[in-house]
Formats: sequence, structure tokens, C-alpha cells
Amino acid sequence: MPCAISTGAPATLCTPVSSLCSRTLGFEAHLVQVASDHAAIIVRLPELNGEAVYVDIGSAAPLFQLDRSRSVSLKNNSLFITWLDGREEQTRLGSIDEMEEAAAAEFGLPRLPVRQAAMILRKRGVDIFSENA
Repeated sequence: MPCAISTGAPATLCTPVSSLCSRTLGFEAHLVQVASDHAAIIVRLPELNGEAVYVDIGSAAPLFQLDRSRSVSLKNNSLFITWLDGREEQTRLGSIDEMEEAAAAEFGLPRLPVRQAAMILRKRGVDIFSENA
């Protein structure tokens, strides 16, 4: 089965795990190699009529960059950087362009579908630039 979302990675880097998930958990999933050391999952959920959902554990937990002595995370439009010495930085990103730049420069994920994800969230009523998001 081919990848559901193009992340710029060749389709050969997608690993189907759908038969196991479909039999035991009731959904289909594929691993997608986003970068050499970063994987995400494409999940097709029956309650969403099989719509492909991009799941990236790196966005739910900080991405540790030991070579840069820090961890980085993104929550809505806030970029958080925590340095090994305990310093913390928070930057509010004001546009999709800034978020794409942060994905490339800070996370090392230049092909992350930031714009597409923001559009999907907007269609579902989530404004990532809202103060309440």
C-alpha cells in the first residue's frame, strides 16, 4: 500500500504495519521516514471514514538534539527550546512561513507538511494562532 501523504521521502521508506493494526486495533497505519533519524505514522481511522491522519510523536514530545545541546518542541505557534544548562527560550511564531522556517532550521525537517497540517486544523475549527489554542 503506498504512502498516504507525501513528505518528500520515497515511498520505499514507508513500512506497512496495517495488517497487524487492522486485525488487533481496528485501524491501518504506515511508518514514514521523515528524516534519517525521525519517523512518523500515517493512520487511517474508521471513525474518520478512513481519512489519512499524520501522527508525529516528535511533535507530541520534545525533539532532543544532543549535538546542539538542547531539546526543541512546538505547541501551536510557540517554539520552545530548552538548553542542557537549563536555559529556556519561547518564541511565538506569527505565520505559517515562520513555522515552516522553524521546522527546517530548528527541527531539521524541511519537508514537514506544516502548511497542509495548519490548513487541516483550520478546516476543523482549530486556529493555531489563537491565544486560546
